[in-house]
Order: sequence, then C-alpha cells, then structure tokens
Amino acid sequence: MKFNYQTEKIKFEKKWNQLKEEYKKAGLSEERTEEIRKYDWEMFKAERVFARHNQHLDTVSPNDDAFDKDEGQNQLYDKFFENLTACDKHFTDYLDWIEQIENYEIYKTLKSMSEKQLVIITAYVFEGKTHKKIADEWGVSQSALAQQFNTIRKKLKKFI
Repeated sequence: MKFNYQTEKIKFEKKWNQLKEEYKKAGLSEERTEEIRKYDWEMFKAERVFARHNQHLDTVSPNDDAFDKDEGQNQLYDKFFENLTACDKHFTDYLDWIEQIENYEIYKTLKSMSEKQLVIITAYVFEGKTHKKIADEWGVSQSALAQQFNTIRKKLKKFI
C-alpha cells in the first residue's frame, strides 16, 4: 500500500481546516475541536504505520475472465492464495478436529501426544475402525497397537 506522507498530510490539513470551520459554526469549543484533531492525527499516524507494513493485493476475482491471465497479479496473492480463500469443509486436515476442542486441559493433553497416537484416536473414534483394522493398516501387531491405546487411555483417563 503506497502512502506518500507529504501528500496525505496536505490532504489531512485541508480537510481539518474545513472541519474546524464547521465545528466553529456548530458552536464547538476550541478545546474540544483540538481534542478531536489530536485524535484524528493519531489515527492518521496509525494509518501511515499500517500502510508502511502492509501491501495492498490488487487482484482479480476468480469469477472474472481475466483471472487466469495473471495480469497484474500480485506475487503475494499467488503465494498465499490458499490462506485468503474460504471453504465449507468441516476439517481441512486429518487432525483439525483437535482445534475444535474447547476444554483447554483436554486440548493441551491431545497436543502433547505424538502424531501416531492422534492418528490412532482419529481412526478409532471418527472413522470407526477396529483395533484389528488399524493394526493391519499400520503393519503392526494387535498387541503393539494395544500398548498405544493403553498409553492414550492413561493420558486421557483424568478426563473420563
């Protein structure tokens, strides 16, 4: 986002000279007018900081005919396209259900588990797979999987 300080300051001062006259005609005191001006000046400075640290993404809508032509497409838009779009998927990742946990202690416990343990929980609880099926898919014995389930149970036992 471009921000020419001098140009914007001139615009600010011009606008404020008009507002000052309007406030004076409306009967607003000089002190109150100055307080409003100070507030607006702080907002002006904040906008300048925002403009210095952000880049406007001039893009074409995916529904436009020019979308596929890459005309004037911002490189940041290309790089972060997935983060800028919304979708109706319930979970975008296999383990996103963890982010839906509202109880912080349970959430923290789940986040401390290994990815393997979380995949086992997901397969068992959400996909309804049996111990045998999970063991076969992982290529491990049912007793090895049972050990994993026992570890998971111990971690979650305090919440049952």
